[in-house]
Amino acid sequence: MGPSALLDPVLSSRLKLTRAQREEVRDLLAAKYQAMNKIGMASLSVSVEAHAHPEFHDLLRAMDLEAQDMRSQADATIYSVLTPSQRRTMTRLLAPASDRKSGRQPANK
Repeated sequence: MGPSALLDPVLSSRLKLTRAQREEVRDLLAAKYQAMNKIGMASLSVSVEAHAHPEFHDLLRAMDLEAQDMRSQADATIYSVLTPSQRRTMTRLLAPASDRKSGRQPANK
């Protein structure tokens, strides 16, 4: 689960998010999804004829890398809204059950 999990009322309550934090997360997620949609629409707008050209595949790879970078930056910005304690709690709560049972610490984002 990514930062969109912060929209879950149960999780936001467990993290004790303030109203300002919830609003900022909501706004940042909306901006992230809007940017991702633009990238997706740009890749769909490429003509069918372009698929036959090698440059097309390079373009798609570049767009995919751009989308990954944008997603990582947006997620980091969203997580920065949380306090360190809230980030630790979220990581713990969203860890796979096997990690919680074994006591392993999941990787922090």
